[in-house]
Amino acid sequence: MSGKDNNKRDRISVLSSHFSSSSPMASEKEAALAATPSDADAPTMYALKFPSLLLHTFSPFLVFVLKSISILHLSWVSLCFTQFLPIYLFDVLNNLFWEQRFDKIINKEIPSTVVYEDDKVLAFRDITPQAPTHILIIPKVKDGLSGLSKAEERHIDILGRLLYTAKLVAKQEGLDDGFRIVINDGPKGYQSVYHIHVHLLGGRQMNWPAG
Repeated sequence: MSGKDNNKRDRISVLSSHFSSSSPMASEKEAALAATPSDADAPTMYALKFPSLLLHTFSPFLVFVLKSISILHLSWVSLCFTQFLPIYLFDVLNNLFWEQRFDKIINKEIPSTVVYEDDKVLAFRDITPQAPTHILIIPKVKDGLSGLSKAEERHIDILGRLLYTAKLVAKQEGLDDGFRIVINDGPKGYQSVYHIHVHLLGGRQMNWPAG
C-alpha cells in the first residue's frame, strides 16, 4: 500500500474519533450528568441544608434578642425568681444574667449615661428610674463585694467612697432639699445585680416606710 493511502486512512481515523460516542468529551459530559442529583435525592439534600438556612435566616434576630437581654434592666425577672423559685436556684439564674452587666458598663461595652466617674467609682442614670433623679453608684473593681452582706474589713474604704460619691452627685444634681440612699441586698432585698451598688433617689417627696 502506498504512502498516500496510509496518510489518507490516518486522517479519516482522526476525524472519526471526534464524532465517536466514546470520545473524552462525551465521557466527561456523561460523568457530569451522572453526578447531578436526581429528583429523588432532592428531599435529602434539602434536609441537609435546612439547619444552616434556618440559622442564617434567624441569626440577626437572635443577636438582637441577646443584646436586648444584656442592655435592658429586666428587674421584673428578678421579682419573678424571688416569688416562684427556691433561693439557691434564684441565685444561680440571676448571676447567669447579671454577673457581668456592670463590668460591661464600666468597660463602655454597653451604653449608659454617666454623671460622675473617677478612678474608683462610676455613677450613671438608672434606665428604669423610680424618681426624677435616680442614679446608680458602683465600684469599678468588685473585689468579691457582690452585695453589702459580703462586705469584709478590706472593703471599708470603697464603701465609704461610694457614700461620699453619693453626696457629691446629689450636690451636682441639685438635690439640696434631700435625697434617699438605698442599697438592696439579696433576693428578699430586691437585689437585681450582684455587684454592689448604691441607689441615689431624689427630686420628689419620699415616703415611709420605704418598703
